[in-house]
Amino acid sequence: LHLTPPHPTMPTATKLVVALCGTLALSLEQQYTEADLTKFEDAFGPPAIGKSQYNKIYGWSPPGTGHPVFIFTPGTHMPVNTDADNTILKYMAKFGYVAGLAAYDNSKYP
Repeated sequence: LHLTPPHPTMPTATKLVVALCGTLALSLEQQYTEADLTKFEDAFGPPAIGKSQYNKIYGWSPPGTGHPVFIFTPGTHMPVNTDADNTILKYMAKFGYVAGLAAYDNSKYP
């Protein structure tokens, strides 16, 4: 398995997620290149007051329909829609997943 080298500022937790994504994809054959992928963005629910970066969905999809879905959820206090997030999402989309993340207010932990 060969992963794109991690971004120099990628947090250790994100590097672990990239490794786990690679483990998920071990039994799969990479089907698409980055040029095949389409970036998407959408929104859900009413936006939180003063927090316009939340209630959005970001991701990448391969061409066609009927693909399985991969959802990435950043951890508590982690920024969303970063270069590291997109590395993970594009990686999984290359294996045929519609890969996305939902930006939610992750600034609090119960």
